[in-house]
Amino acid sequence: MIAQLTAAHRGPEWTARYGCTPWCVLDHAGADGTPGWHQGPRATVLAPTRYADSAPGDGPGLVLAARVTTVNQDADVFGIESQLWVEIDSMVLELDVAEADVLISRLEEFLPKLRVLRDQLAEASEGDRPADEAAEAAWLALPAEPVA
Repeated sequence: MIAQLTAAHRGPEWTARYGCTPWCVLDHAGADGTPGWHQGPRATVLAPTRYADSAPGDGPGLVLAARVTTVNQDADVFGIESQLWVEIDSMVLELDVAEADVLISRLEEFLPKLRVLRDQLAEASEGDRPADEAAEAAWLALPAEPVA
């Protein structure tokens, strides 16, 4: 993973010019422009394999991502708001500290349940076997039954 350059790494002049938090990784002077918001590094969880409905050649999908975001544009008018932005698929949860604590608690409650399901899967999959490719091709070639 490539380490991202933070505002603290860019120096005090950068931080003062763009009103950055020390952990901001946005390139306000380049690709990210000069927005009145700041984002920290993104933490991610990738799936161990690609999604079932993904296109051939796609890699593992993103399961979850999160980063701290501070919006401080026109702070004297609109104030300053910092949140934990959590990405789930194409949706984003914008959480305050208390809501982040609830999400963390719920994820911690979920992990033991996921481990139980994993153990059930290990037991259930003991009798699994691959398809017979020739039999599958013959079955797919059969004419469809007429619908009455």
